[in-house]
Amino acid sequence: MPTQCYLGRRPGGAKKSPGLKMPGEGFAAGGCRHAVFKTIEGNFNRFRMNQRFLRVFVVFALVYIALYFLSFFASSVGLAKWLPVSGPLDFSTFHFSRLDWSLWLLPVVGFFLVYLGLEWLSKEFGFGQIFSYSFPALFCVASYIAFSAAVFYYFQNQASLSGVDIAQFNLNYWNYFIGSAFIYFVLAGLGGWGARMLIDSLEGAQPSKAEN
Repeated sequence: MPTQCYLGRRPGGAKKSPGLKMPGEGFAAGGCRHAVFKTIEGNFNRFRMNQRFLRVFVVFALVYIALYFLSFFASSVGLAKWLPVSGPLDFSTFHFSRLDWSLWLLPVVGFFLVYLGLEWLSKEFGFGQIFSYSFPALFCVASYIAFSAAVFYYFQNQASLSGVDIAQFNLNYWNYFIGSAFIYFVLAGLGGWGARMLIDSLEGAQPSKAEN
């Protein structure tokens, strides 16, 4: 039979006589205290989850906005603008049909892939703090190598179909990398790493709970 908590009078208005312990009273009292503590703990955990979600959302919004403005201020070095307009606040010639949606969506994927992936890597493979702090360099190098390999095989295929040598394309992998939408995936991924480190630090946790 489920344990019930009664405050004040008992069912039917009966009162307990002084010094008389009702059958199962000790167990019921313990069950009541346990239920109260479980309720408090559950509410506290939900509050922490909501607080973490809010922090992640705020950091993501800041990273996303920063990348949007960066696309205009760093366009002189080859970064692609998110909007084909003269300035970040110039919407006079804005039109949805002219948007490159990869520029807008890849940062979302990059941010949350890294933010969630770091925790998964730490739990599943036991990576520690050294990996957490060296992740930005590893991530950038791996991303550039993967992108360069994709560019090479693309132009290798084009050269084979055209019957020419791939050297005739004069490939500059760095310029392709900087001018692609993939660069925003990488930058947003670094933002996801920063969010993970910052939020773990605010919550009093180590960047990775695994031992080196």
